Amino acid sequence: MKNKAIVIPYIVITTLLVVYFSLNYNNLYVEIHDNLDQHFGWYKLLSDNNAWFTGSNEIIPHMGGISRGLFLPETQLVNIIFMISPTLLAHCILILTKFTIGYFSFVALSNYILSERYVPKLYIALLSISFALTSGNENLYIAQASIPLIAYLYIKYVREQKLLVLACILLYPILSELTRFGMFILFFMSVHCAYLLYIKDKRLKNSLVAICVLSIGYLCVEYRLILSSVLSNEDTIRKTMVLDSNGNFFKVFIQSFLQGQYHFSNYIYVFIPLVLYLMYYKHKERVAIPKAVYLIGFTIAFNSLIYALYTTTDIQYVFWDIVAPLDGWNFSRFIWFNSFLWHLLILMLLSYIYTLANKKVVLILILLQVLFTLAYPRYGNDFYRTIKCNYLTICENNLSYNEFYSTELFSSIKTELEYKSNEKVISFGMHPSILAYNGFYTMDGYHNAYYQNYKDKFRELIKPGLEESEKYTAYYDNWGGRAYAFSEEADYAPHRTPNTKPIKLPVDFDVARDMRIRYIISNEIIIPSEDFKLKGSYTDHKSPYKIRVYEITE
Repeated sequence: MKNKAIVIPYIVITTLLVVYFSLNYNNLYVEIHDNLDQHFGWYKLLSDNNAWFTGSNEIIPHMGGISRGLFLPETQLVNIIFMISPTLLAHCILILTKFTIGYFSFVALSNYILSERYVPKLYIALLSISFALTSGNENLYIAQASIPLIAYLYIKYVREQKLLVLACILLYPILSELTRFGMFILFFMSVHCAYLLYIKDKRLKNSLVAICVLSIGYLCVEYRLILSSVLSNEDTIRKTMVLDSNGNFFKVFIQSFLQGQYHFSNYIYVFIPLVLYLMYYKHKERVAIPKAVYLIGFTIAFNSLIYALYTTTDIQYVFWDIVAPLDGWNFSRFIWFNSFLWHLLILMLLSYIYTLANKKVVLILILLQVLFTLAYPRYGNDFYRTIKCNYLTICENNLSYNEFYSTELFSSIKTELEYKSNEKVISFGMHPSILAYNGFYTMDGYHNAYYQNYKDKFRELIKPGLEESEKYTAYYDNWGGRAYAFSEEADYAPHRTPNTKPIKLPVDFDVARDMRIRYIISNEIIIPSEDFKLKGSYTDHKSPYKIRVYEITE
């Protein structure tokens, strides 16, 4: 088989993933932040309410009744997977899909740009595995994994002008996401287009066509975002977000250069020795390397520079004043492309220096990078967390997927309460997504772009708690993505050891009654008050929670 060095590693890793999911299916650990505490609740919410294909103005029973258009579109592959499969199974399918797309996208790009140079297929396969298994934000897994694919399609169309390739570019946004990846992809393509204009290259027209077609694709796929945010008369909370500019610029720059940003981190402690090793032979043998290779390194540094500026200065406000339609857009996410760029840089260096370097040293370093990707404890590394918590130790502050949502416990609570779907609740001492996932109409929640008017209204509800906490006041007023009932004494993050000390619930009950909130569902003991009465306490042997349900009195 001509490409067995590519196909066999893919089959091996895919088989290992299937075995891993099979052995741990009922005890999988999935990253909570931005996943279980947000997107997984949305998937279940949209499915339970048959709302995937409803109009953008339809009201979803969450956070006071939020427009369908502010949730995930049904036109992206990652959401289609969750649309047609139960959420935990969809998680497994997504990982396999992400690995497949990331692996073969990187292979395709490698083979195309190295058509006239030689790098062993095994090295390409290992680099593709390392890239495709990079952890991160699960809702954006496919968008991140498919970056090499759009690079391949763009380069191929600019060079060859094939209609089939252009059609693939049009459809590509199904794999991507506009605000967090698409706008950056279009920026990089536009820079290349400007370069072609500068050198008066006749392929400029092809570049312009590709950019226009990709833009149309994004507009079609992201039609809900366009209608509900960009063209809406209502402001989202992104209009009023205030970002803290703190930290040492040089420290943030170096850290982001070496590690990336946590949503798609790229710890390169193995890649750095490999780059230095290859560069040693480059200088020793005086190998001529094209400017494009240096440009990749420059782009990595540029992305880190933008991230450091965005994080430690107020440059974003200057940008937003100049480009008002992009007010609130987080342009520091150039940094999310660095994982791909580091892998591409290694690939390009190998194509020029491989024959000069020690083959065993190079192979060992690449293998170490693959192992590092799988084993290093970082955001989104569910493999590490699942193995650790199932086989090595008891994880106090990590819950498995089934423990986190505890569906049997909350099903029994709904049955005993004779809960009706229009009865509004708030949570306390836990993430509201747990209740949303289990079919409760939650007035609280986590959303980074809901309407400002509801943020203001919810603030009235939690005002007593904010008045007691400068930390949560700044957290809510400056950002507000988490509309939670905050308390300095309670922690909404998961924990196995229950708190036995009664806590005051710091909310305005007159506002709660005005919002028609009926139940408080709490993982904490709340100090008794005439404003509510205890309906019952609930536990389940499979769940770490001890839930108390309080009913607000008239």
